[in-house]
Amino acid sequence: MKYCSLFFFILWGAGNLSAQLVVSDLTYNPVLYHRHFPAGAEAAMKSLPADNFLVYPDTLQLPFSDDFSKYHLKPYDTAGLPVVMTIYSTLLKGAIYELKWMRDTSWNYSFNVLTQQVDSTPKAPFQFIFHNDPGNTLQPTDTITGWPLYYRYTFDSLTGNVVDSTEVSPDSVIRYSVYHLVKDTRAYWMDNYAFINDNYPARKLSYGVATLDGLNAYGLPHNANSGITYGPADTLTSKPINLLGLDTSGVILSFLYQTQGLGDRPDEEDSLILEFKLTGNVWERIWATPGSDSILTDTSFRYVEIDLGSLPNKAFYFTGAFQFRFRNYASITGNNDHWHLDYVYLNRNRTAGTGYIEDLAIGNAPSNFLKNYTSMPWEHFRDFKQQEMQGSFSYSIHNNYNTTQEAQYYYYAYERHSGTPIYTDADINTQITPFGTLQVTRPDSTYFASFAPANTDTVIIATEARMVEINANPVSKDNDTVASFVHFVNYFAYDDGSAEKAIGLQGSGLKKFAYEFKLNKDDSLRAILIHFTQINYQLTTQEFTITVWRSIDLDNDGVGEDTLYARDGVRFQYLPEYNAFGIYPLDSAVFIPAGIFYVGWQQLLEENFQVGLDLNNDARQHVFYYTDGKWKQSIIRGAPMIRPVVGPRPLPLPTAITKPQADAGKVYAYPNPATDKLYFAVPQPPDKIEIFNLNGARVATFHQPGREVDVSSLAPGLYCARLLVAGKKSWSIRFIKL
Repeated sequence: MKYCSLFFFILWGAGNLSAQLVVSDLTYNPVLYHRHFPAGAEAAMKSLPADNFLVYPDTLQLPFSDDFSKYHLKPYDTAGLPVVMTIYSTLLKGAIYELKWMRDTSWNYSFNVLTQQVDSTPKAPFQFIFHNDPGNTLQPTDTITGWPLYYRYTFDSLTGNVVDSTEVSPDSVIRYSVYHLVKDTRAYWMDNYAFINDNYPARKLSYGVATLDGLNAYGLPHNANSGITYGPADTLTSKPINLLGLDTSGVILSFLYQTQGLGDRPDEEDSLILEFKLTGNVWERIWATPGSDSILTDTSFRYVEIDLGSLPNKAFYFTGAFQFRFRNYASITGNNDHWHLDYVYLNRNRTAGTGYIEDLAIGNAPSNFLKNYTSMPWEHFRDFKQQEMQGSFSYSIHNNYNTTQEAQYYYYAYERHSGTPIYTDADINTQITPFGTLQVTRPDSTYFASFAPANTDTVIIATEARMVEINANPVSKDNDTVASFVHFVNYFAYDDGSAEKAIGLQGSGLKKFAYEFKLNKDDSLRAILIHFTQINYQLTTQEFTITVWRSIDLDNDGVGEDTLYARDGVRFQYLPEYNAFGIYPLDSAVFIPAGIFYVGWQQLLEENFQVGLDLNNDARQHVFYYTDGKWKQSIIRGAPMIRPVVGPRPLPLPTAITKPQADAGKVYAYPNPATDKLYFAVPQPPDKIEIFNLNGARVATFHQPGREVDVSSLAPGLYCARLLVAGKKSWSIRFIKL
């Protein structure tokens, strides 16, 4: 349980705590939050919309295997998925409606002018079928027969027209929820409370994990302002699995779990639990492990296996619909108490007591080949490749067998917009020792020699690591191909666009935050992008000073601080998008000669600004802060999410898609901003694309466009593209036209 936020302090004098640089936990998960609440954080906090669809519990066959390198949870978006049935439930919690009806016949009335009589005809009755068993949503539990509401009328005897009406009061009212049962063959799990990611784990054996924490499926605290601070949190429930007749076939469930990783350590009262379904909604606890109050907690991945045939209640498991689920008990007030799951594997004919999982896996996406940044303008890279590229860059392949395994691998690089190939390895065969790791390194910048497009400020280079297992029977093939992207746009960045923590200054007195960058050539600074993280702790009515320095007084001798620009009265921007960056344009472009400069802010506010902090990259050597009249260098690991925008164009990138993933449901437009062609990464080509301006007016329509449109005729500005499939709204994506 967490009683206060966890901070790392830099102290500058015994007993002096007037101001400090701090790191704090996020109170929510921006990835999950903005999947559900695209319209705005503040409104969403007031009223949570219902998650009003269920995954069709189609039975899976062995083997069941998920290494979480792909998304196999219940989807967030049902566009394109078939709705099997609509379920009306009075037990499940969801969007609540009121059904009002008549227990006896209701009528339609009309006035016959010839006979001067009121004629009546009965309305058709209806049947309302309820599915109130959450353990078996396909089984009807109750049927209501009734008649719709009706009106009594007063008629004009000359014309027969209605001149007044009175609704007959309903004699029955019931409150109910509506759920749509959706069939998704990609889903292995019935829910989506877990967070599928590659940012929070440490010392991984495979790309991707499922993280259980103190947040719900919306990325918000489970307690939902209830006042309860501790209790059951996330759940990860499998679809039904056919184990009928396999009670003597060596059926074993195994998985890996990690405590904390790069996240928050579960405390002693916290726990991770595995349960098997017995019948209905009755579950049996099979295994559990507690957290720890020790800072020396083992954060390596640990292996667990369960032999189903050895359990006392095995008769309940070897059916045609076996289910298991993971749960955690945690502080349910925020993004706390992280457990990471990997390699959940259920199969027959397994040998108990192995202590490992048999698979060859790519452990991480290819590392960023840039040496100094994660993203930078193409103009500052093209002619400076040797100094801006790593001497080598790498990815890892893990052998999770207890025997030497042979793998064939290669590395592929291409330009994401055009598909232009840049580099392809020949297939390389290698032997990897038992439980060993092969660190694959690739060549330096010489392979970019033939790729030097000019007259562009947007280039995205995709790098893919691919691997084939030779003479092996892998648990998973999902993790045999992993891609990463390097964006050359109009800003410099040290971060990957994903905040795991928050950083800021708090306390009394004047405080300054300076972030160091270096230009390879003269340029103009146009704007600064800042990602402010918190939604529960907002400073929207407060102000600070945006500042640009040519140099700062690192020697603290009273000289050397050269301020190029300062603007007071700047307001905070909290944007309703995943890891969105607020734009802080300068009043006019600031010319900066080649060399070092600093961007940041000054504040008198005592509150912590809570700027997003990426823990997967380390830029602390470029972070400086000023408190109690002195400049200091940060010792906090991470990369603050602040980016200077440079170049000749006055309109900066508003929210950067800096780390696109191949996960199901992930959609985005690129390049963003766009000048002529705009491409869409979507699961299927839309039938129609409509473009709307900020006033809501439709300015362009494209029929059967495929996955690209020409926006060269649009005026510069911010637009929304609406992509439709089969006449139904499917995706809305914002973009900038330069």
